[in-house]
Amino acid sequence: MASALEIAYIMWESKLLEREIKELFNLMQSFETTLIYIVPSEKRKFENLKKEQMKAILCKLKKINKEISEFNKQLEIKEYIKFCDIDEITKIDSRAIKSILSKIEHRKGSILDLLKKDSTSFKDKEMRADNFRIKIKLIMRDTLESLEKIILSFIKITKRFESKKLKGTIYDKWIAEINDIFSVGYPELALFICGRTLEKIILDYMILLKKNKKINKTYAQIRKMEAEDRLNYLKGKFISEKDYHKIQSIKFDRNLIAHYSSIKYFLEAKKDSESDIKLAINLIERFHKKMVEQKKRKYRT
Repeated sequence: MASALEIAYIMWESKLLEREIKELFNLMQSFETTLIYIVPSEKRKFENLKKEQMKAILCKLKKINKEISEFNKQLEIKEYIKFCDIDEITKIDSRAIKSILSKIEHRKGSILDLLKKDSTSFKDKEMRADNFRIKIKLIMRDTLESLEKIILSFIKITKRFESKKLKGTIYDKWIAEINDIFSVGYPELALFICGRTLEKIILDYMILLKKNKKINKTYAQIRKMEAEDRLNYLKGKFISEKDYHKIQSIKFDRNLIAHYSSIKYFLEAKKDSESDIKLAINLIERFHKKMVEQKKRKYRT
């Protein structure tokens, strides 16, 4: 059975990989900078520093490619590749990185000589450093692009809901909670809370109708009524047949996707619940508009 937090976890892993790759880039840039800008007082210390930096770069490269292999394996096992329409992450080209390091390593004398020559300007060194950075970025480009695609794909899966019409209301706070729960992989719970928010605004609307003397029920009777009874009571005069059936449809789907047993069903349930949540938010907006109109009528009277 797929864990409900796997979507959030895979995004977290993607971000960690992205950070590791940026650290590798910084290590390599630092390596080149050391050779260009540092004039060693002692050749042995200088060569030791180069060896340490090369070792750190190669260790980081090995670690990243190993993590990419594990990451891709998880994508395949959990069927994310099939159901999220994404590709595996491309490994960093180790041979290209080692080739660059080898060229730098064997420029022992030339770098030191260049530093001693007056003709080698600071601008020339800056240009060389820029070219080096471009080479590294080109080597890492495919890896970063495939990683970015995965991150964007999962962001799309966990896209958020919002309502400008409900800003500043208690219902907007509940929608924010729905967003958080939906984003970490609980579509059934997000839809459940969305249904409860819809029930709450219908209760608030009914109480407002009572204040405006539009219905004969007492406040105590209204509060004691079941959500279904309130809906049936308001149906027709205060809730249209169309909206009534939409609410019933949301309630049915909410019960239908209460459980799931595989990542395939999870993503399908998430897709269904997403449309239901959007529909519910639209209904909440409409009831809020009705409440605003009722308050205006009360003010005019």
